[in-house]
Amino acid sequence: MFEQYQFFIYLGAGLLFLTFLYIWLKKSSKKKVREQEIVNELAKLNESEKNTEIKEKVENLQTDKKEKSVDISELTPTIQTTPTPTKKGKIRKEDFKDFNGIKILLAEDNIINQKVVLSLLAGSGIDIKLANDGKEVLQILDKNTNFSLILMDAHMPNIDGFEATEIIKATPEYSHIPVIALSGDVSADDIKKMKKSGMVDHLEKPLHMGSLYNILYKYSQNDKNKKTEPKILNTNKGMNICGNDKDFYKEIINEFTSSYRNSAETLRKLLDEKKITLADSLLLDIIGVASNIGAERIHDIATEFKHELKTNNRESINKLLQEYSDAVEELLIAIKEFE
Repeated sequence: MFEQYQFFIYLGAGLLFLTFLYIWLKKSSKKKVREQEIVNELAKLNESEKNTEIKEKVENLQTDKKEKSVDISELTPTIQTTPTPTKKGKIRKEDFKDFNGIKILLAEDNIINQKVVLSLLAGSGIDIKLANDGKEVLQILDKNTNFSLILMDAHMPNIDGFEATEIIKATPEYSHIPVIALSGDVSADDIKKMKKSGMVDHLEKPLHMGSLYNILYKYSQNDKNKKTEPKILNTNKGMNICGNDKDFYKEIINEFTSSYRNSAETLRKLLDEKKITLADSLLLDIIGVASNIGAERIHDIATEFKHELKTNNRESINKLLQEYSDAVEELLIAIKEFE
């Protein structure tokens, strides 16, 4: 009997085994899929956390970079660039009249370059004093510090522009005068030397009208809100009084030379002899003549001198007498240089 149904029993057992095997494999497959999903989820989570961590690190780096950032201006020389033109359009020669009355010390050993600057500024009313090297610059400044700015050629004989500028900046009497470098060499070494010596800006040669205008605007002391320093010889003012008759103007300034060359000594003698009335009268004459020829500084000193005579303050009077004597010497030189 058993043998008759043995085949069916084995068949049923085999089917049951296959059923259990199928169920087990299916569950195992689902488990693996779920495990993979979990792995993927964990990977995504880790990636997200990783991205968040990276983002935080990047933000921290950016913050550190911002905190530690250095302005490029701190890494570059303090030689300035020329400012934007204050006039719209092209700068013309007549625009330099905006700086009428300022005084410039031009240090340049090349005659052609001297003539270029003089030509550009001709008729502007700017008073230009020439020096052929750094040695002459220092000699001029020892006698007169009334300059709005100095245009300094970097490479000159005897004393070059760098050394002259270092001396200027170390001398309290004229260290305030801005020194502008004139040079065709704009190499990094030259720029460093300009900065080190105390030059505040740079004009490249050959000069361009717009660049020169901008420099004068930026550094000149002819600000409308500032008091303009009286000129030793305002030839424009003097010529205007003389009806623009140059021959007549030359005649009266030469007359001043003849009549008042020794006026400082005369005043000193009158004061020593206590002839105050005669000293007062002489100063009154000087004030009138100085006004007519445009000798503004002589006029102002003589006016103050005349006032101080009434106070009988000997210390103040002696100081003014010395100022007057120095101003007369400068005026005689200016008259001699006038053509």
